[in-house]
Amino acid sequence: MRLVREDAKRYNRMWSELLARPSTLLDIHKLEQTCDLIETLARANRLSDLPRSAWFSALFQRVEGRCRQRDVDGQPLRELETLYDQAQRALPVLCCKVLQFAAISGGYLHAAGKEEENGALVSVKEDVEVGWAKLKRVDRAVEKIMRSYGGDASMILDICRQTVVFDDVQQIITCLRAICNDRDLHVLGIKNSLSTRFDSRKSAGYRHVALYFNILNKETVASQCCRHVCELQLVLSKFYNLKSNEGHRRYIQFRNLMGA
Repeated sequence: MRLVREDAKRYNRMWSELLARPSTLLDIHKLEQTCDLIETLARANRLSDLPRSAWFSALFQRVEGRCRQRDVDGQPLRELETLYDQAQRALPVLCCKVLQFAAISGGYLHAAGKEEENGALVSVKEDVEVGWAKLKRVDRAVEKIMRSYGGDASMILDICRQTVVFDDVQQIITCLRAICNDRDLHVLGIKNSLSTRFDSRKSAGYRHVALYFNILNKETVASQCCRHVCELQLVLSKFYNLKSNEGHRRYIQFRNLMGA
């Protein structure tokens, strides 16, 4: 923990300041309730994605508890080359969806030409090019699969991912509602560390909401990527602005040591 001690102090101080504001604390509780409802929906969706032969054991043994990359038959998809092929085809569709969600909720996106982890942000209302996140580097994916998932590539869910940044918690709730109202999206999981119930020692103080889903529409069906699980991170600007390149690298080292 010494590696990220100062970073954790800054994040925890920021979190304490947010909790000290009654209106923000109320919004954080609303966010917790919203995420709980979404997780209930996601759990049902994960169960429906399983092959029928696994439904009985899923109901009684809760094997549906973790989201996975799956093939059209509901079996875990463990071929990394196939996952990257799907992710490449899903990426432009994801970017279009994220643009819509950011516009609805007042979120910010990463500016084009900024390589820094916490680079400049742009509003979708501005006539500025967005710098979309590329696919996760293969070496990083392999490292994560081996370190965190025991070599099971079906567990990696952030090959194709994007981030939206918000000024306040209410905007995150608005974005989540827009996502749930999108009929093309099949939500499969959510992680909310912007919660009073979250142990920040697991993340060295950093907090955000991560949503996992696949996109089912004519485009993704035609390109055979409709089962690929994408990740969308929803981040408060206060945390985004605190995260430096060096801090992010330290966090990666911390996560590696923790085996997370």
